[in-house]
Amino acid sequence: MYESTSGGKSHGPTEQAISTDLKPLVPVAPSDEGELLNAFLADRDVPCPRCGYNLRMLVGRRCPECGDELTLRVGLVEPRMGAYLTTLSASCAGVGGGGLFSLIGLTAAPLNWWVKPAAICLLSLLTVSSVMLTTVLARRRRFRAAPIGVQWAMAIASCVLVAVLSTLVVALFDD
Repeated sequence: MYESTSGGKSHGPTEQAISTDLKPLVPVAPSDEGELLNAFLADRDVPCPRCGYNLRMLVGRRCPECGDELTLRVGLVEPRMGAYLTTLSASCAGVGGGGLFSLIGLTAAPLNWWVKPAAICLLSLLTVSSVMLTTVLARRRRFRAAPIGVQWAMAIASCVLVAVLSTLVVALFDD
């Protein structure tokens, strides 16, 4: 039998008393969070997540440019980028494939070909892919801040859209 730290008897080493009063390694009072943020930004060039303003030497907890309240957080070293990269890849494939077929159409097809369904699908592919690509690049932060399910839904939708338009262009190209 073992003597527990609480004074009672226990029947084995696994039943010994375990301390449950765990304390954080560095206790931080709410008033100190602003000081930690200011100390972190004292010698670093970090942009505001909202407006991009350089927060070096920040005083207080608000961005001087947009006025949003800031906080110091821990982030991922390798963020999940799969959905974002999938969306970019689909958009680039649409722009690249559409551009290639446009060059073929310009060099090999007669002028009246550009009013046929294949040409309309081709121009739609180029337009949709270009808009998707510029939107995803311009709103990268908003895309990455969306829930992961929404990100993958947008990635799958962009892949399906580019695949359908590309298939239509190839199927109708010989007409």
